[in-house]
Amino acid sequence: AFGGRILSDSLSVSNKYINTPNSEIYKKSLFLYGLNCLNSLYNSCICNYLFIVEGYLDLIAIYDVGFLGISLLGIGLNEHNINLILKFTNKICFCFDNDKAGLESFFYSLVKLLKYTLDIKIVFLKKYKDPFSYIENDDKNSLVDELNNLEDAIKFYIFNKLIGIFSIENSEFLKVLEILYLV
Repeated sequence: AFGGRILSDSLSVSNKYINTPNSEIYKKSLFLYGLNCLNSLYNSCICNYLFIVEGYLDLIAIYDVGFLGISLLGIGLNEHNINLILKFTNKICFCFDNDKAGLESFFYSLVKLLKYTLDIKIVFLKKYKDPFSYIENDDKNSLVDELNNLEDAIKFYIFNKLIGIFSIENSEFLKVLEILYLV
């Protein structure tokens, strides 16, 4: 299997990642990038949550700053992936891109996980779009700070579904919801 990532924002392409298409031999939905490293890296990581990221360079970025994770390789979380993850942990933290597609992927994944008894968190990055962007910008300290700022995934989901994070314009309404969210 082959994978590559666009590194320049100046290129106008729809996808950052270019991957081998599915075939009889390779089924991307059956793989979690980094799964083979989990046992050997577990004791050296600084957080006891398994971070789920979108791309393999995002995974390399979080490993680089001491966090453990797997990459979904740009696919939606499925039952096969969930069963693989559950063999390792019940503590999961999503760290998807901080755009609309990343948020929608998180919502989709969270709904799939609700039938399990899990401790689910989210890190919604504020400074850059994805973990790899912190490394590109030589800002590892900010990435560590953000990865240590875990939020409860269910509260995050409810709050963001209520306010429609990408379409709200009334700042007073947002302030009220923030207060309710913090309670």
